[in-house]
Amino acid sequence: MTTRRLFTSDYTGLANRLEGLSLSFAIKEKYGHEICLDWPELDALAIEGTTKRRMWPWDRIGAIRLNDCDEAQFASLGRYRTILQRAVYSPASLPKRHYLETAAKIRLTREYAGLLREILAKAAGRPAVGVHIRGGDFKTYDERVYDIERARHQAVPMWWYEALLRKYRAQYPDIVFLLSHSGDPARFERWRSEFDTIETSSHLAHEGAREQHLSAGHPALDLFALASCSVMIATPNSSFSHFAANALGPAARVILPPARTTAEAPEAGVLDIHGERLPLFVSAATKPEIFKLIRGDMELPKPAPLDTSWF
Repeated sequence: MTTRRLFTSDYTGLANRLEGLSLSFAIKEKYGHEICLDWPELDALAIEGTTKRRMWPWDRIGAIRLNDCDEAQFASLGRYRTILQRAVYSPASLPKRHYLETAAKIRLTREYAGLLREILAKAAGRPAVGVHIRGGDFKTYDERVYDIERARHQAVPMWWYEALLRKYRAQYPDIVFLLSHSGDPARFERWRSEFDTIETSSHLAHEGAREQHLSAGHPALDLFALASCSVMIATPNSSFSHFAANALGPAARVILPPARTTAEAPEAGVLDIHGERLPLFVSAATKPEIFKLIRGDMELPKPAPLDTSWF
């Protein structure tokens, strides 16, 4: 019998590919395709139920290229022996259980799990907050005003993060910030001297990052480190922030800017949507039923020590 295979290559950033992996497992469950991954991060990741295999030219014969997938497209996939899976989003009708079940299959290798525990040991027993700042292809449009209407993929100005870091340090003097970022690492030099920070990139360099992400660290280590935090100050519209907080590891409370805020009066809100898919995270700041503005410093989510037991 001819083996049915589903191939996923390095077609987008790691978190987008992990988001799309739940669709791959839904296809495997329904139609029996073997999931074949050709990812540069597999030196650090072990994903249960998949195999490491590239797509050869002869695999493309009769294959379908899946860039998007709605209910009708999903229903037709049983006709194809080979699928090149490049979609990020799953059909809304697919059971939500696929999402967290897929996330639970994603592990660090023993070597990288041990390395990450060593890196995070500095924060043992101390309150910790994850801070994910997407730079690179996320650009700043106004240094004094953040307004989500200007562009979907825009960088949040540094003053917004700094305001939260100072508030947290004032309430929790022993706090440590787990810093994950893309873009120019030199822009964080002042933070490194002003705040107590941990960065996985200072322990292990990674040269497989996509050009637009411009990250010096290994994305798998950063992702698992952030997922060990009970509170994350995140980047809106970033699948990396979302997957770490809402899919991988224990549930986290996420702090985001509202749709519009200014340097003179920076505001922030809290989001609790563990187990939900990326589209809800992307639109969260416009949904007051799930995005709750923080009124006063005492409403800041309380940070717990890092939890590394799950990996």
